[in-house]
Amino acid sequence: MVGTRTRRWLPFVGYGWPDKDCQLWIRRMGAGDRRSIFIADLGRSGRAWRHVARAVADGGQESTLVTLPGSDGNRPCTWRGAVREQAARLVADLIRDGTGPVSLIGDDFGGQVALEAAAHLSSDRVHNVVLYDVLPHPPSVQNPMLKAYAITPATAFAAQARVAPPGWWTMWSAIDVKTGRDFVEDAVQSEIIESLHRSDAVTVAYELIRGLGPGEMRQRIESVESPVLALWPTGPAGKERTSREVVAAQYAELPDVVWRTVDGHGAGAMLEAPEAVAAHIEAFWQDTGFHRDMGEMNDAR
Repeated sequence: MVGTRTRRWLPFVGYGWPDKDCQLWIRRMGAGDRRSIFIADLGRSGRAWRHVARAVADGGQESTLVTLPGSDGNRPCTWRGAVREQAARLVADLIRDGTGPVSLIGDDFGGQVALEAAAHLSSDRVHNVVLYDVLPHPPSVQNPMLKAYAITPATAFAAQARVAPPGWWTMWSAIDVKTGRDFVEDAVQSEIIESLHRSDAVTVAYELIRGLGPGEMRQRIESVESPVLALWPTGPAGKERTSREVVAAQYAELPDVVWRTVDGHGAGAMLEAPEAVAAHIEAFWQDTGFHRDMGEMNDAR
């Protein structure tokens, strides 16, 4: 666990608890001087990145798999702030606790956390950032009920009662649309849906809806000083939630970002095709000198 927690017995569970009542669940894999941090999407387990982490572990790589608060059984924040900002601070602390620069890899909402953490740190701490399944211009909220939910202050859900109808509605809708046609393997679908079932519905719904807004991700991506790789899953059998042409056009507006496609559904390509995902990441590391920089650090020692 990463983070601190102070419990208080109050009439309403969560009311008045401190902002730092959030924790990251982490799992470390491999060992070496190079460090990478894989941040799973909200509602997902960091274990979803385990196959990619194993694939890049050869050659002295330490990987940390991160499960966000409110995700896959990890207790949600009792908010005065929101998960993205809180988790970004904890990821930044995790980076500061180690030595040398790191590679930050974020899946969807985890990519937002990675960008937020990179903004807190200098480029000598964050060597590069890898964004997986992140749109520079995410679709805006159109449903009136969801619009109202998106602008609701986080403090309204501090008690974490888990009974907010928009939260449950959004959560179950997310589960219902994940049918077998979206995944190459049934085991991948089962793992993802089980993670969603163990997640906090209010946390997931609030954060995902709050994050929808045109242009927000582009501004965050442009603010990062480190090299950025964007991986976009194209979906099995040509099925895509957003066509690669649309995504390519959005990333064409960000000439400093390296954009690559990978086969596999957005929610499961790191499980369905880990070798392909790992190959893109390792090639990017090679091009940006991540391997070379670590070797020079060892020589200096």
